[in-house]
Amino acid sequence: MAEWHDVARLALRDYSHEWHISGCFILGLALVLAPLLVLFGLKYGLVTSMLGALAEDPENRELRPLGSARS
Repeated sequence: MAEWHDVARLALRDYSHEWHISGCFILGLALVLAPLLVLFGLKYGLVTSMLGALAEDPENRELRPLGSARS
């Protein structure tokens, strides 16, 4: 357990010493993950719920002639 404490202490000291580079790494990681999280949320949130609503509503599957009087 003491060796993990030493590893964590050394990592934090290295992080605080090279804060410019560490900040750039964190910023780069955030810039890569943010669009992926947005796309993941759209795919499994909005798009899936819209497709489910379209598939469940029978009116969406109805075939009507183009000149039909109903709207």
